Parts: sequence; C-alpha cells; structure tokens
Amino acid sequence: MIYFDFDGTIVDVWQRYYQVFLAAGGVSGLGSKEYIAAKRRLGKDDLVAAALGVLLPSTYYDEKRRLLEEASFLSLDTLLLSGSVLTDFFSEFPCRILTSRRDPDAFYAQLYSLGLAALAEKSIVLRPQEKITKKEFLAAQGPCKNIMIGDAQMEYDTAACSDTQVYLVRTGLRVPEDFAPRKNVHMTDSAAQFISQYKQEGAL
Repeated sequence: MIYFDFDGTIVDVWQRYYQVFLAAGGVSGLGSKEYIAAKRRLGKDDLVAAALGVLLPSTYYDEKRRLLEEASFLSLDTLLLSGSVLTDFFSEFPCRILTSRRDPDAFYAQLYSLGLAALAEKSIVLRPQEKITKKEFLAAQGPCKNIMIGDAQMEYDTAACSDTQVYLVRTGLRVPEDFAPRKNVHMTDSAAQFISQYKQEGAL
C-alpha cells in the first residue's frame, strides 16, 4: 500500500499556518517570508516566536489547535499537484491518504472543496486525541510492504515499521535533511515527483 500524508504533502499549508500564527498569537506586522524562514529553521512555535521577538499568549497553543481546522483557515490551503494526476494515480495503484486531523468532517469537507471527492473513500483520518500514531497504525496492519510519503516526524517514524519505505518531501513544514539518515528513508522534491518516478520505474 502507498500512503500519502495530506498537509504539506498534497496541500500547501504555509499560508494557513502563517495566518493562524498571527491570529492565535495576536501578532501584527510580520511578513509571511519572515515567518516561513524562521519556521523552517526552528520548527517549534515558541522558538519561532522568540527568534522573531514575539511574546505568545498563554492561550496560544489551544487557540492554534482550534483555528487550524476552521473552514476559513483551511480554505487557504492549495493543491501542490494536479488533482487529476493524484486521482488517476490512486485509481491505478493501491493508495490511501493517511492524515492526522482532530475534525474528520472538516477534512472531508476540504477534500470536496479541493475537487478531491473521489479520494474520500480512500482516506484514513487518525485523530490526535485518540493517540494513535501513523507508525502504530501501520504496525497494526501486519507485515506488508508499504510506502509512506510525507513531510513530518510522524511519517519519518513509520520507517521503524518493517518493510516500510519512507519518502520525505520538501514541500512541508520540515526540511527532510533535518532528519537522521536511515536506509529506508529517502528524499524527493514533492508528491508529484514521487508519482512521476514511481510510474516510470515501478516499485522504488
């Protein structure tokens, strides 16, 4: 099975995270390029805020969690690849979207708004409040050859599962080079590049 992460892999989330940082942090006068550069370099929001000279309120993280999945902020996401390329690939090969979201209904509404309704039945939503990681999900599927494409720690961690190859993209919130090298962890520029290469070469 080929599993695709969603945020940062299929959709560009930078504007959503930037606007949520401003709204939840009560921040003004900060440009998106400045925020993105700090976020890529430092990762954690408290470190980002300190580097940018911002004092985050005590309510910041609760507010961030709430706003990240509100429709008005989700609408800022844009597809990182052609929707038809993605849906065609899902039709041709055994694929699933495997995402972590607190509100599955908001996720499915976003799929429809992005023109990806055909992928709704091929999507799996893990809720953080249920404390099931992607690594645990894959391990529970039993021994089988999997591919995971994503951009974050949660996808990197699935490399610990036997017979799982991980491809980290450069389109998300983390830089793939930040992760420790592992023999079954690979780097690719984007989900689109992975799809193109997979179709040309078969199993990578």
